[in-house]
Amino acid sequence: GNESGVFSVTNDAFDRAEDVVIEGVSITGSSGSAISSEVNVTVKNSKVTGNSGTGVSARGYVTLENTQIEDNRGDGVSSYAGAVITNSQIVLNQGNGVTSEGDVTLTESEVLNNEGIGITSRNSTIERSVISGQQGTGIWVTSLNEYGGSTRITDSTISDNLGGVDRSEEHT
Repeated sequence: GNESGVFSVTNDAFDRAEDVVIEGVSITGSSGSAISSEVNVTVKNSKVTGNSGTGVSARGYVTLENTQIEDNRGDGVSSYAGAVITNSQIVLNQGNGVTSEGDVTLTESEVLNNEGIGITSRNSTIERSVISGQQGTGIWVTSLNEYGGSTRITDSTISDNLGGVDRSEEHT
């Protein structure tokens, strides 16, 4: 592995790139974040496991489809802009499952047994998913402005998180 991970996408490397798609790969053993991007990144039909840093990290949006993010030493997914996760598993990471300054949508996915918080975001939409076994809270909603954040949960299970189901920062 190398210090910057297996895939490192910078604005210099992809002049005016808006989206990068990575499909059908298995990334294991990187000494940094497995995928690090300054633009939006979509990861499809892939496995990102056993890396020394975060599984997928982006300043833009992260989209996961049919992807397994497991046993990374950092967060499973870290996205400044937001994340859309569908039919994916984010499990056994040493940091949070999903961390975002933006909105997170989790559909038909599992966030299990991470050492930190399951999902931390400004707003969360959880549909037909399971968030369970975190060492921290299941969901943490941050208030970045006077309007606060929100969580919408539909047909999902949120259980057995040591920090409880939901804790939210209060704006003062």
